Amino acid sequence: MRSIGRLAVLLAIVFSAAGFNKESIQECAQVLSEHIKETFSKISHEGILRQNYDKLVEEEQFDPRQELKRSKHRIEDYLKVRSQFAYKAKISLEARSVRNDSSVNDPNSKSFIRFMSAKQGNDGTTIYESNHLGRKLKVNETRSFNLTQNANFYTLPTSSVSSAVHIPTPLYDRNEDLLRKIDWSDIDAVYRTNREETKDLAFQLFCSEAGYMRFYPAASWFWDNQDEHLDLFDCRNTEWYINSATNSKNVLIMLDMSGSMLGQRYEVAKQTTEAILETLSHNDYFNIMSFSKSTNILDSCNGTNGLLQATMRNKKLLRRKMDTFQSEGKAEYEKALPLAFSVLLDINNGGGDNNRGACENVIMLITDGAPNAYKKIFDMYNNDKKVRVFTFLVGDEAIDFNEVREMACSNRGYMVHVANMADVDEKIHHYIRRMSRVVGRHYKESGQLSWWTGVYRERLYLPRPEVFAEPVPITNQSFAVMNKMSARRKIRLQKSEARSRMFVTTVSYPVIVNETFMGVAAVNIPLTEVAQKSHPSNIGAKSYFFMLDQNGFVMSHPQLRPIDPITKYHKQNYNNMDLLELEVPQGPTIRSSQKPADISQLVCESGDNYADCVDELRRAVRKMVIDCDNGDVQQLDIMYATELLDRVYPQTNTYYSECIAHANFVLGMAVAKGDDYRIVKKQKRYDFGRVKMDWMGDKRWRLHPHWRYCFLNDTDTHMSKEEAFEIYAQQMSDSGKAPLLCEYRRNLVEKLLLDMEATSNLIDNWDTQYEYMKNNLIHLAFFAAPSGMIRYYNLSLSDYDYIDPYWSIFEHIGHLLSFEHAQESYNHFITDLNRKSTDDRYYRRAVRMKDTIMFDVSNNSKIWYKSETQLTGYGHNENLTMLGQAFKAIYKDKAVLGVSGYEFAYDHVVDTMAEHGCAPSDERRWCLLLDEHAYVFFSNDNEISYEDYLVGKGKHISQFFGTLNKVAQKAMENLVEKKFYTKFTYTDNQATCKSEKMVTLAGSRLRPFYPIFQFLMKSFNFVVRLASQFSGGYLAWLPNIQFTQAYTASFHEGTEVYPCSKQSYFYFSNKDGKTRPTSTHLVNLNRSERPCKGVAKCSVKMEASFVEGTNLVMVWINQDKDSENCYDDSQCAMDVPSDKIPFGFQEVSNNDTCQETERRKSKANDVCYSIDDDDSENERRPCSMSLSTFSMIPIFFGFLRVYMF
Repeated sequence: MRSIGRLAVLLAIVFSAAGFNKESIQECAQVLSEHIKETFSKISHEGILRQNYDKLVEEEQFDPRQELKRSKHRIEDYLKVRSQFAYKAKISLEARSVRNDSSVNDPNSKSFIRFMSAKQGNDGTTIYESNHLGRKLKVNETRSFNLTQNANFYTLPTSSVSSAVHIPTPLYDRNEDLLRKIDWSDIDAVYRTNREETKDLAFQLFCSEAGYMRFYPAASWFWDNQDEHLDLFDCRNTEWYINSATNSKNVLIMLDMSGSMLGQRYEVAKQTTEAILETLSHNDYFNIMSFSKSTNILDSCNGTNGLLQATMRNKKLLRRKMDTFQSEGKAEYEKALPLAFSVLLDINNGGGDNNRGACENVIMLITDGAPNAYKKIFDMYNNDKKVRVFTFLVGDEAIDFNEVREMACSNRGYMVHVANMADVDEKIHHYIRRMSRVVGRHYKESGQLSWWTGVYRERLYLPRPEVFAEPVPITNQSFAVMNKMSARRKIRLQKSEARSRMFVTTVSYPVIVNETFMGVAAVNIPLTEVAQKSHPSNIGAKSYFFMLDQNGFVMSHPQLRPIDPITKYHKQNYNNMDLLELEVPQGPTIRSSQKPADISQLVCESGDNYADCVDELRRAVRKMVIDCDNGDVQQLDIMYATELLDRVYPQTNTYYSECIAHANFVLGMAVAKGDDYRIVKKQKRYDFGRVKMDWMGDKRWRLHPHWRYCFLNDTDTHMSKEEAFEIYAQQMSDSGKAPLLCEYRRNLVEKLLLDMEATSNLIDNWDTQYEYMKNNLIHLAFFAAPSGMIRYYNLSLSDYDYIDPYWSIFEHIGHLLSFEHAQESYNHFITDLNRKSTDDRYYRRAVRMKDTIMFDVSNNSKIWYKSETQLTGYGHNENLTMLGQAFKAIYKDKAVLGVSGYEFAYDHVVDTMAEHGCAPSDERRWCLLLDEHAYVFFSNDNEISYEDYLVGKGKHISQFFGTLNKVAQKAMENLVEKKFYTKFTYTDNQATCKSEKMVTLAGSRLRPFYPIFQFLMKSFNFVVRLASQFSGGYLAWLPNIQFTQAYTASFHEGTEVYPCSKQSYFYFSNKDGKTRPTSTHLVNLNRSERPCKGVAKCSVKMEASFVEGTNLVMVWINQDKDSENCYDDSQCAMDVPSDKIPFGFQEVSNNDTCQETERRKSKANDVCYSIDDDDSENERRPCSMSLSTFSMIPIFFGFLRVYMF
């Protein structure tokens, strides 16, 4: 039952609009427009806002080059401090020496070494006695981590008691050599001092060449599988370790695919390949070559395009192709080795097409044996030893040790035997130790350079599983208890979501002791902190900053979507996207300018040379940005997409860039056309003495959750960001100056205080509209500013509940600990769903449609009717209503002040449209409101259900108009033809596609006998282990043959998908275009349209009109008197797919057999350590694992090999 106040408002609308013709779509749209503008003006108080801001700020046209330089210097200073902290740790470690105590495992000795385990959270341990009895001694803990939420670590629970030590799963944590190195690396005093100096210092790290990682402050470990305590992490596989530990590398992996490489051997070979790929960073280049009776290089060009950059995208691309291999025939080394050397040696052959610029060339040979060492081939192609050769002998029963060893030892490499999958991870790292020798010997000659990574997702920040162990008994208070717990869960999930998107870059230094490489000291830097040094509030609302790494890959960009929305896992290509893959062109034209004052002189038109022209312009824009050449400004017409990719907006950007010293990064700025304006304070220096606590007294305001305004103490987790700022504001008011902990973000703090003052009377103004808001079912008003402040006003509608009144606890007794069954409540549009101001979807939409009131409806929230008999606007008894929002960007001349808006019960829309000629009805007159992308905001179809919409099964609302039915499809075609909408093509280069399952086959005639062989091997292994238990250890030399399942960290997830490009057409409102339609008729002369093939009785008239000042288009479809079956899909079927108005993302097929890869050279590869004297190391250091273990049983395995194969 509608309220009396609501009825009064409707009557007012009727009387005020009594003179308009409800049969005229143009008049209906005009009256609706006037009503919307009046409502928005009353709720937003935009006139008062402008007056308030006029007293405090003024508009300024900024110089993009100067603003970019200021941001560059702030970032350089910020990064320099973090680099110095990593360098301090390096110097401290190099000044220490490793102990030689022999009793480090004796708990009764003073030399007993303890460490704080990251996995256990304490210094307790278990020692296994090295005898045949296998006894173990448990040593109790003396210290443990008391983890508490850290306000400066995004509320991640940390401990400053000690650094934590992580040891990879394959390593024994009581190995004496390992323990001595762990003890040597204990520099907690240095870490603690660094942390005290800088509040926002992130994790300080040390990765040892022995495999352990020390990090400070301590935090609980993030398991790859929490339930099984699966841990796949090894710090030696991280980019920051690899970059500092070795020269950059050109790597060719040779994979033996002869007939004997099948079953378990091939599984070990694949695992070994994955482990090698894990150790390659973006500074490296690689390819994979399979060989047997023929050779095959895996990339799509069969090696003619050289090597691929070692991005995860390329690694997984080639790894997937391995699943199609077949093992067959004999391994033709005579063919494979010359080809391998040819591919590698051409790379550095005087600037050939394959030039990649890495420092060292490396062959990685994975085989189960070789008939000889092929000395003649190596002498012919590698006499100067410029190519390293590392060999990996796979399989328990492998016997050709000497030949494979000789290949490695004669070519500055290393040989290991990978017996089974459990062997893989640790054995792989021998090649890195071998290559790190030159770093130990020559690093000081490089000038003590720091190494910087690209962006990656730091696992130490990832959210741990939430555990709720609180029981909920059935009591009178259960209702309140469960809602309280549910609310707490909501808060925790918001904090976890922030951490889950924590991407970092890391600065590192190699640690060298007596010319021996000991490991890498590092500090990671969250990109969210770096981004605040180039703050979006310093430029226009449509413009943005971006950052590239030393390889030219995007580190940060508002269009970068690194997380898969379904799996919540980072995408394979998240850190190797090219700038121009994100700056998606609008369509057939990409523009570039050679002079800042003369834009659009060079244009690519469609035709035979279009692709070449576009490619040339792409390279020109990318080169300008990478080279930081602001003398040659470039401009592109691009499409800006919202995060969900359901909306795209055309805009024209001009690009500027600056190089970041030392880190080799590039800071870029894209300035949208006409968006080089901002507001600045009128006072040259802000007077903090004018701060008044009244500005914040109402508590109805929020700050951007990811931005720092003032630093906190680590323990200040009991207060919200808003409460903390109030404390600092009080100090400002009392002292007349900014507190020390606010000085680091002073510019942002001043902007925030200006917004606070300018909007301080909004609450009072909203109070004056209380009755008007209530009668129009508006229950929330808000204003969001560029400083990250959002001020809001709540009003509880008297006919509605904000928690589900129809929920009963007794229906969910069996689900009391499941919060999905807790009582539902209203999700607040600001405090729950949209707290990020300029980063929120509604804000980005509003600033891209100036002077336009935007309308939207979402299924993220709802409110409930108090009366069980109250019907929805469509006349259904559903107990609840959807919610809609209206919002608009408020300007001071050309500069954005913020975005103002309100939220309302959707019944308000239905009732309002009923008074403008569009009451809910049958299909005779179908009336709709479409938004700027032709999604349905309102439909008067009387079958629309709120409940269905809120569970994703609704009719019409929020769907693309052209896909509803055949009549809508034809109407959309006419809307495009009559220029109500313009069609654009958008390509999503960050998409993922599902790959088909591959089955590995082998050509061996004896494959059917392999299960028998596997059974014999397992049986033999069991006998060996049983005999060892009773032999006093005398049979310990026998190998432990295992068929162990294992994974590598980067390849155990996401293998079913691969990066791809998808494309969709979008339709954008042409209300401000030059070709704006002048008639409301969608068919010439207002004739009837017959959209249904073969159904002569379907005849409709179609009209459309813009609702001026909004993002809406009103559409009417009237059936003729005798028309029938227009909406019966069985008799009036849609064209699927539609030729004229296609919609929906489809994978872009690539018919090319060979894809030309972009020629990149990493800036990091300008530094190479000398390798000229490295070969002498073979004289005094081993180049393979000891073979004594295996030398006693070659006859046995030789027999089996001959017998089986």
